[in-house]
Amino acid sequence: MRFGDVPKDESINFQKTKLLDVSKEHTKLDKIHKNRSVHFCFKMCESWISSVLDHTPDNSKVEDRMLSGFEPTPPGSRAFLQETVRAALTELETSNTFTCLTDVVYNVTRMKKDEEGLILEGAGKTVELAYLKNQLRREQITRANDIGLREELIANLKDDLQTQFFQNQMEQEFVNRWESARCEQNAERLDKTVSGLKEQEDLLKHNMDTEMRVHTDTINFLSQAIQVLPGHKVQRSPKDRFQIDEEPHTCYQQCEPPSTDILSPYHSVQVDSTFTF
Repeated sequence: MRFGDVPKDESINFQKTKLLDVSKEHTKLDKIHKNRSVHFCFKMCESWISSVLDHTPDNSKVEDRMLSGFEPTPPGSRAFLQETVRAALTELETSNTFTCLTDVVYNVTRMKKDEEGLILEGAGKTVELAYLKNQLRREQITRANDIGLREELIANLKDDLQTQFFQNQMEQEFVNRWESARCEQNAERLDKTVSGLKEQEDLLKHNMDTEMRVHTDTINFLSQAIQVLPGHKVQRSPKDRFQIDEEPHTCYQQCEPPSTDILSPYHSVQVDSTFTF
């Protein structure tokens, strides 16, 4: 049971009481006004009000607040119906017309149509909202897929860049090691070449010194030999001439060639055949 609902028995009793009140009012009006049209209209109003009361819940607390002026009276409530009945009865008593009831019915009908229109509009809005939600969900899925593809592409690019970086680093290290080894080999070859050139230079200097000594010794020897050759005129003193005559072999002894011990260091030296003194 909702808040403000009245049990069935009490609701039936309340409706009977209301109907009795309406009947009393009808009897009173019937005595005052004998017009058939008014009586017929009142009957129609009574039947309409009774049918509405049968389907209207009793919200007494809400109605009390509405009647006290705190809240406006909504159409379809008991307070609204009571006010409508009072206004209709007052109009019937005073002017024998029911324009107030007609206006109320027209307004209620218009409000019901407006409400139905709002309901239909709300249903359309609901369908449109569902369509927009589905479209938004599709766009979210599509965007999520695009983001996933982009993230995958970015991850692949990062992997490729990292692989390329490592490959370049390994190639650079290999080139550096190869260049370092090549430089070391070239340095070793250069050192060997320099040491070999120094050895050749030392040997060449030694050979040149040896050749110069041999050349000098040879010139000295030839000069001494030329001086003692026959037919070579040499001015000598009488004492020297006498010594030559006395001892002819002594001159040859004085011009003996240098000993082999002096030339022994030059036996291993190869002298060019084109060498000239």
